[in-house]
Amino acid sequence: MHLRHFMFLVETWLKNDDTATLVEACPPNYKFVQTVKLDKRGSGIAAIFSNQFCCAETDSGEFSSFEYLAIVLKPESDVVFLTLQTT
Repeated sequence: MHLRHFMFLVETWLKNDDTATLVEACPPNYKFVQTVKLDKRGSGIAAIFSNQFCCAETDSGEFSSFEYLAIVLKPESDVVFLTLQTT
């Protein structure tokens, strides 16, 4: 099996306390970050990435027309992965 370094998921339908689902979905030596929309059913974005990368979630504010997950690749802070989902 050939694994990718980064995977981005939309419409996760997860809540804040549903991290066990992502833990089970992560291959060995991978970790995740996620964002959930508490007031909307069927939303949510997650990123699963290899442990060889250091990533941190970054905040760019709230928007009414879409939700997003932005992660910064450290230490190269000029690399940002942005995943969008319309609401």
